[in-house]
Amino acid sequence: MTSTSPALWSTIPTQVDVGSTKDAILPDSIYGTTSTSSTSSTTTVTYPNYSTPTNYSTTTGYQMYTTGATPASYYQQVASNLRAQTTFPYNLTTPSYYAAASGTYPVDYSAAYNPQQYYQRYYNPLATYSLGDIAAASSATGGNADVSAAAGFPLNMKEIKKSAKNSSKNAGSSGKKKNGSCSPGDEVYARVFIWDIDDITMLSRNIIAQVTQQFPHLASAGISLYQLIERVVAVNFSDPNELQEGDVINIEDAVIDETVIDGPIDNLRGLDIMRRVAPKYQALRQFYAEISEGFKAEKPILSYELLERCGMATQEVDLCQSAAQLQTLFNQRWQCANRCLELVTKRSAESHEKYANVVICAEGVAYAAAQLLVAGQSATIPIDNIFSTTKASKESIFEKIQSKYGKKCSFVSVTSSAETSGIAKKLAIPVWPVGASDDLEKLYTAQRNYLLG
Repeated sequence: MTSTSPALWSTIPTQVDVGSTKDAILPDSIYGTTSTSSTSSTTTVTYPNYSTPTNYSTTTGYQMYTTGATPASYYQQVASNLRAQTTFPYNLTTPSYYAAASGTYPVDYSAAYNPQQYYQRYYNPLATYSLGDIAAASSATGGNADVSAAAGFPLNMKEIKKSAKNSSKNAGSSGKKKNGSCSPGDEVYARVFIWDIDDITMLSRNIIAQVTQQFPHLASAGISLYQLIERVVAVNFSDPNELQEGDVINIEDAVIDETVIDGPIDNLRGLDIMRRVAPKYQALRQFYAEISEGFKAEKPILSYELLERCGMATQEVDLCQSAAQLQTLFNQRWQCANRCLELVTKRSAESHEKYANVVICAEGVAYAAAQLLVAGQSATIPIDNIFSTTKASKESIFEKIQSKYGKKCSFVSVTSSAETSGIAKKLAIPVWPVGASDDLEKLYTAQRNYLLG
């Protein structure tokens, strides 16, 4: 008798809930196969032969996680004490490009990074030294040695800076006013720059003469500018002979105090000349101050107010063109010198230390003042700081400057003259030689980083 489906379901224990699966088709490979016997109504279920796993023990269970078992190749044992793990348990292949001798990866980034793209020189193409150059020089010397030699500076910046600190310290410790200190206010100065006027204005009679001889196509430009200088002088000194006779070393010498004159006068003629020129020097002082203040605000190539008060305003275009031609010839000397001069006055105004520019000339105070006005440098050099060698030796002028600013002040002579350099060295004054505009660019860098606080 063949069994039917109800006979199969009747053999399953009643506690099993088959309500949700009785209609499902169950795979024979999982749940076994059924068979019936023709001689009996008994139904048997045959299951697949599942062998016992090799790592199973009837007494200890699975041996994979037991102490005595050998772990699988993919299973890494962890030390019982993590701190006892001193080596990395996995082996990594060393890259072929690693240099074992130097311990570095020879990767070249120069193609991707070019430092020249990320900085520009601090001024213009005339500049031959920048802050980056100074930093490189400092790095080359270990940051301790003086960098003036590495950077191409003609002076020992380390010694000069040390001298300036000592001067400032001594000046600050003094509570009394110094006799002969720089007016106004009897201020004590830390450093003074002594300039040869020929090196900053390039407008002296000798330089203009050389221009007209060596560069004939610029002769008219040179003559036009020197005529402007003579017109500036003539605003206050109409008589050239009177100016020559009444020339002074410094404008402060043109002050006559009648109250202190008593007793016999040995040089009545000289005293009479000084009485006549003293008011004119005072007028020059006022004229100089007014033009300087106006030029400071405008900053043109030539001051229009100066041209107007000299009666040459109608020639402004021609004169400015002449000035531009000469500046091209002199590699923008006015511009380079002005940056150095202006930095001195700026740092003096910002710092607790005081600095000054002083000029030495060979054509008289009035002509030197006119050159500075034309070159636009009068705002950085007070007329009181102009010294003339027409009636005194250059060495005595240096000594007069030292006396005015005091022995505790540090000095730097900026010059292209061998005579001036020799005198400065004789008086133990450092010399910054000037041969071209590039030398003034180096000086500007040295001032900004070493010579000015």
